[in-house]
Amino acid sequence: MGSKGPAKPVFASPTVLETTVAGSVIEGLVTRHSFPDDVAKAQAAVRKEEHQKRMKGLRKELEHIDKTAWQFEPVDKLLGQNQ
Repeated sequence: MGSKGPAKPVFASPTVLETTVAGSVIEGLVTRHSFPDDVAKAQAAVRKEEHQKRMKGLRKELEHIDKTAWQFEPVDKLLGQNQ
């Protein structure tokens, strides 16, 4: 069991270790603070999509009312408020 070449270092140098720790701390902070932003953006996108669906539904209702308006007496006439 002879040794072949120089021994490999088991641990990294302190400067590399500090950079790695500092990098993970920064990554943790970025992740912690960007996650709420990501959630807020996703919520805004969902709200916008739901709003667009509601508007589309209301447009369809309005078109239906316009198409069938001839079948009904005007509300003003029924209430006796003709002008």
